[in-house]
Amino acid sequence: MRTLPRPCASSRPPEELELTRIAASYADLCLTRLQTEGGTIISAGGSELDLLADCTGFALAALKRDYGAAFAGTKLGITASVHSGPRAALPHGATSARRPQPGETLISGVGASLGGYHAESGVTLILGEVSPEQRRVMQAMERCNDAAVAALKPGARCQDVNEAALDALKSADLGDAIRHRIGHGMGLEGHEAPWLAPGDTTTVAPNMVFSNEPGVYRPGRDGFRTINTMLVGAQGVEIPSQFLAHTPIDQRVIAL
Repeated sequence: MRTLPRPCASSRPPEELELTRIAASYADLCLTRLQTEGGTIISAGGSELDLLADCTGFALAALKRDYGAAFAGTKLGITASVHSGPRAALPHGATSARRPQPGETLISGVGASLGGYHAESGVTLILGEVSPEQRRVMQAMERCNDAAVAALKPGARCQDVNEAALDALKSADLGDAIRHRIGHGMGLEGHEAPWLAPGDTTTVAPNMVFSNEPGVYRPGRDGFRTINTMLVGAQGVEIPSQFLAHTPIDQRVIAL
């Protein structure tokens, strides 16, 4: 007998979705701090580790100040990574003592949790001015992000959302630089089923929560990744992550 795709088990009630929205704003805050203070830290000889400590410390202090008392005893925090240059070609690479250099890409992915519920934001920043090739890749990633949003409709299959999104990178001759699926579910865990990935036939339903993670990774050269949190609605996708929307490609730089 044919088995029908099951509705998503990760659908959330409104109260939990609101915690996800708030968490996303603190993930954004971490990225804003990285961009505004990163140049000063790097110019003073700072490393990826120094950048990470500053931006996560700043965002976590704000999160605890605003919600620590109300959510005492629950999962509340900020986790992130910062990696740059050729090391950015490692998907979800570990942060190191390396000092980012002018002209390089710098990837930061941030996870925030409030009351036990998770959200993510992430960006690729350029150290200095954006080159034509960097802009081309970032524009392709933006089309990938938008394709995922357009495909993420109730009734769609998760694997089809992934395929629609990654086709945008393949159309830009970046298919060889794809290293992972477009996204994953989020809820009480930062990474949980269902997956926007090949082979996941789960049916998209309202109030599901997913990440949207276009990535381009070129070993020995550079890497790029952005992250938005997506909330599935009956009429469309809500993006509580706002850093990318408020920071156009040519402004995704760290001034040195």
